[in-house]
Amino acid sequence: MLMYLFWLVVIVIAVRGVWWVWKKRAPIKLQEYWKDKIKGFNECLETNPIVGIFKNIGYLGIVFAIILFGWEWNDRDFQRKSQAWNLVYLASGHGGDGGRIEALEYLKKKGSDFSGINLSKAVLDGIDLSGAILKGVDFKFASLVHADLSGANLQNCDFHFTDLSNANLENADIEGAKIYVTNLTGVDLKGINYGYDNKWILPFNVYDVKNPPEGFHEWCKKNECVEHNAEKWKKIFDKKRKAYQDHY
Repeated sequence: MLMYLFWLVVIVIAVRGVWWVWKKRAPIKLQEYWKDKIKGFNECLETNPIVGIFKNIGYLGIVFAIILFGWEWNDRDFQRKSQAWNLVYLASGHGGDGGRIEALEYLKKKGSDFSGINLSKAVLDGIDLSGAILKGVDFKFASLVHADLSGANLQNCDFHFTDLSNANLENADIEGAKIYVTNLTGVDLKGINYGYDNKWILPFNVYDVKNPPEGFHEWCKKNECVEHNAEKWKKIFDKKRKAYQDHY
């Protein structure tokens, strides 16, 4: 592509150079002679019906090219969405990123509904799923550190052993979510809809949470949730995870 552009620029420069030399060097009468010839040739082309047909064909070709480009663009977009979904499904239940951050963020921009997908064990640190529909998603053992889940629909999600530390849950809806050995350290809870009748199963860590809704701390004290730093929380997490894995 760059080579084509290079030669196009060379040709344009060469033509302009020839034209400049022609204007400077050619006799005036000879210039006028060729100007008249070119003018007559153009008039002949404009009045020729065959040329008119070719003009219309050219216009139709342009319209067809635009339609074809739009068709191919939609086809490429469909292919990319299919590839993104395939990647997400094939990585279900596996650890690491596996390209899922890019795929999920792309699908979110396209308005995809993620309800019920399996993201257990996924490492999605820093992912932007703000405003996404994530109802019933399996986040067991997943890492969502610094994730942006603001405004997301997280109803009935499974957050067993999930690391949500420093995530943004502003205005998120987590009603009915299962919270068990979940790390909520530093999470932004501004405007969150968490529901007092959720399936909150102790312990879960609310150390240094930001912008908790009214009554949240009182509710936490009543239900004996913990506020531990990273070192203390890791001990609890490892112990509970082992017990869970032995049981299941």
